[in-house]
Amino acid sequence: MIKLSMILCVLSSCIFLNNDLPAYQAEIEYIPDRDYFETALEEINQARESIKVYMFVIAARPDQPGSKVMRLLDALVAAKDRGVDVTVHVDQNVPFGQDPFDGGVEGKNENAYAYLKGQGVKIFVDNPYSYAHAKAVIIDGQTAIVGSSNWSASAFEQNNETTRSSARKNTRKNF
Repeated sequence: MIKLSMILCVLSSCIFLNNDLPAYQAEIEYIPDRDYFETALEEINQARESIKVYMFVIAARPDQPGSKVMRLLDALVAAKDRGVDVTVHVDQNVPFGQDPFDGGVEGKNENAYAYLKGQGVKIFVDNPYSYAHAKAVIIDGQTAIVGSSNWSASAFEQNNETTRSSARKNTRKNF
């Protein structure tokens, strides 16, 4: 037992004292619930290279073009039009094990899927046997907005959400 403890101690020291391991400095910022929309919109509008969105629910209502959700979707389309590589991943929102209809999506993401696909934005639906419960936006491989906020009116106006933004101080890209 003592031998095992010593080996683990030596290995841990080698791992944690190794100067060759990448270390990133990042600024972490809390985003209050009611500031999420403006923060996400600003980051999307400033994107230069890439935007990756992973969202459990995008409750789009194309009949409400000025809504916050539609403004975010329009910002994604505008980013794509200015040459930014935009990719969106959404949950299929169907019961486990049930295939989405015709490769499409049912439920709360159906409108967002149809809207973005129609505008030429790359959008993917997760596999029907698991939930993609993530809520993250990654901008230019440098800034990540991660938390509990879906893209919905209730998340932007009513729910108590917890979100953080992380911006790297270097230019390495791992996202």
